[in-house]
Amino acid sequence: FIGASAGSGKTFRITEELYKQLYDGKSRPEGIIATTFTVKAANELVERVRLRLLKDGKYEFAHTINQSLIGTVNSICQSLLERFAFAAGISPKLEVLDENDAPMLFAQSLEDVVDKETLNILSKLQTKLGMENKHEGTDWNREVKRIVDLSRANGIKPEQFAEQASSSYQSLISQFPEPLKISPTGDLIAAIEEGINQIQSNDDETKSTDSYIKNLRKFKSSLIYGYDSWSEWVKASKTRPSKKSIAASDPIREIAAKYDRHPNLHKDLENWIREVFALASKAITAYRQEKERLGVIDFIDQEMLCLQILDNEEVSAALSAELDLLLVDEFQDTSPIQLALFTRLSKLANESIWVGDAKQAIFGFRGSDPELMNTVLQSIRGDNTAIKDTTLAAKDRDSTTENLNRSWRSIEPLVELVNELFIPAFAGLLPEDQVRLKAVRQEKFDHAPIEFWDISGKKNDNYPKIAQGVLDLLNSKRLIVDKQTQQKRPVRPSDIAILAWTNKNCIEIGSHLTSRYIPVTVASRGLMSEPETYLALASLRYLADPSDTLAIAEIINLSSGIKQEDWLRDRLEYLEAGGLSPDWGTTGKLISEPLVALKKQRSKIKTISPAEALVIAVSAADIYRYVTSWSDDQHEAIQRAANLDILVEYAKRYEESRTSGSDVATIGGLLNWFDTLAKTGEDMK
Repeated sequence: FIGASAGSGKTFRITEELYKQLYDGKSRPEGIIATTFTVKAANELVERVRLRLLKDGKYEFAHTINQSLIGTVNSICQSLLERFAFAAGISPKLEVLDENDAPMLFAQSLEDVVDKETLNILSKLQTKLGMENKHEGTDWNREVKRIVDLSRANGIKPEQFAEQASSSYQSLISQFPEPLKISPTGDLIAAIEEGINQIQSNDDETKSTDSYIKNLRKFKSSLIYGYDSWSEWVKASKTRPSKKSIAASDPIREIAAKYDRHPNLHKDLENWIREVFALASKAITAYRQEKERLGVIDFIDQEMLCLQILDNEEVSAALSAELDLLLVDEFQDTSPIQLALFTRLSKLANESIWVGDAKQAIFGFRGSDPELMNTVLQSIRGDNTAIKDTTLAAKDRDSTTENLNRSWRSIEPLVELVNELFIPAFAGLLPEDQVRLKAVRQEKFDHAPIEFWDISGKKNDNYPKIAQGVLDLLNSKRLIVDKQTQQKRPVRPSDIAILAWTNKNCIEIGSHLTSRYIPVTVASRGLMSEPETYLALASLRYLADPSDTLAIAEIINLSSGIKQEDWLRDRLEYLEAGGLSPDWGTTGKLISEPLVALKKQRSKIKTISPAEALVIAVSAADIYRYVTSWSDDQHEAIQRAANLDILVEYAKRYEESRTSGSDVATIGGLLNWFDTLAKTGEDMK
């Protein structure tokens, strides 16, 4: 195992390991399996090794490196499944959903199984418990999806969900005090009424007290009608009026502070957990059935199938005879299923090298678990007797660990700062020598390696201050080291990254940067809610269906510049005069240029793909011209045009997902696919 922090030369080391294996004759090209996290990383690794071999005159190995199985975990699973399909009794041509289509297919499956009663229960509980995450927009859909993903990554079957729900609730409720036998809600309503009367009688007219009373009245109404949330109880237990009225508010805070003992809170928590687990069980079953209907599998199915074929004696014998080296990159992002897969392959290989950063495992990416990685490391070191029976070493060879402890990326003061932060944070989890890094770069700059910008004050002023700070930074001609030339040069906008808490924050900061004429790129959800998207899709719908009167109205509303009441009046007059509804906008007093142009293109619709139809709709309706004229802001106009380009790319991706499947790509299917993108939050712009 090689521990490799970010910037510690991991890619160079992996390249050297593969090069040495080939150069020294320990491994044959066809005897290597190497997993990377992305296709780009796999291609880069192959090219680096090839160039290294060519440089040293190992032309034969350089030309045969492509015989090695180097790629993402799922691409390697696909290769193994295709190769051993006959022995495993499975089809050699398994259609695999990509990581974008799988969530959308699951969302459709979930929508099919959730009934109105369950939806109402979950929506009410979600509001009461405050399950809407203000940073991520978390709702019951995402909770269900998370349960499904974690259960599948850990091999937990739907039949076990009821037991898992009970265990989850017991684990949570053990952190709460015993519930009261009688609900304190009635006492709290009475205390609020009495408190308001007392405060009003003591002539307290301060602003804080006035606001306090308004909030109490609102809370009282929520309590009476039963739509109070537990966050309101918490707030009532902490907020106070002015000093003059504090005594009158004491009973309110005292009763509200019993929220954690309220029997209804305990009941809501139990109902929430049981409902999401029950729905997850239905959803995972529906998702499996839908995949079977379409003849497709997803990445987790693929990993499970690959794990199963490794139990086949014929398959394991073949791999054992030829597998010289297994190399696993980004091990910290390994899920339990992938760990099982790597462990099986390790036992078949002559040598096994796993590379990862235990510190990064804290993010739990794709179902990974820091405890999982620590357990593996303990097993490799042989210092955990509880798991010594789980042999991770390759073919009975000794296991060793190594740590890349030099940082090649960051300058020394920044590395030292990170050391000071990380070493105490990981104490008890990782030895200091696996956390501490030594900086290689020794460049000296006139400025500090880290700065703190004080943007305290009114919240609305924060984003303008950040934008102004960036502008001042650019105007200062601050020197940085160019990553390509390794020479110092003034900082550019493309050198700067801004990390914000939410997508909304990013958009607001981006707006203030744009207003200062600083070019900015912001990735965020919500493409389907943009007006240019509405206009483009309305044009596509009208192109496909001339009777779509809603599409006609949207096109005229967004492109004509005519007030809504005026074009509505024109439509009513047109219909009263005997005009046909689908012809409005192409005949009569109000003539829409986009509608006329789209009507002329309709004859092509039968011979083109959905993506081509969208391109024709956008072009014929001259949508780029319209959307770029909606604002005087050049950057906003560029963004709207870019959103149209992204929309077309999404349409092409939809077609690609249907190329080898049983579903045919249609305009109706594309429009439904766009709806699902919006529902799942995958409509990035």
